[in-house]
Amino acid sequence: MTQCLSNGFALPTIDGMVAGIILAAGSSTRMGEPKALLDAGGLTFLNRILRNHRAVRLPVIVILGEHEAQIRAAVDLQDATVLVNPQPERGPLSSLRIGLASVKNCQGVLVHPVDHPLVTRKTLQALLDAHHNLPDRIVLPEFGGRRGHPVLFPRPLFEELQAAPLDQGARYVVRRHPESVLAVRVSDEGVTQNIDTPEDYRRLITPAKRC
Repeated sequence: MTQCLSNGFALPTIDGMVAGIILAAGSSTRMGEPKALLDAGGLTFLNRILRNHRAVRLPVIVILGEHEAQIRAAVDLQDATVLVNPQPERGPLSSLRIGLASVKNCQGVLVHPVDHPLVTRKTLQALLDAHHNLPDRIVLPEFGGRRGHPVLFPRPLFEELQAAPLDQGARYVVRRHPESVLAVRVSDEGVTQNIDTPEDYRRLITPAKRC
């Protein structure tokens, strides 16, 4: 039992068979440069997220787009499955659909936008533990009463995610199933820190966040 993807990549079987999907296909128009390559304490956003996914033993799928060549040149993606969204302007859900179409036997996907690089590995593990205990729930982190990212979706919702409106994204499915949502309280402000603009970057990427 090693196969978790249907695209020819053999991935390690892990408890619960969850794969990480990192969404890094956006054009980063508001930031002015690829968010995946911004520095967060000596690591790029994408490297930092990859490090934490690897630390909790998640097989990882990275969805790239407009800046594919630049990101491949700067980030070690050797142990990740890399897929390319040819139309990233259609939004994050279009990238998630590509990732979902590649999974075969995984029982859940942990969807992690690249603009949330400050999420800790402890939070990732807490979400995986919650999924292990309640495998049919949508699992998401909550900090200070606010829900954040990444979000873990169970396999029974994959088809619905594929059919959701692109302009509403994965949150459309979350809103349709409030009874299935499990919010895990974490002491990790990074789950609510969306870094989209230079102002966000200057405000949030401080020495205190470099661990």
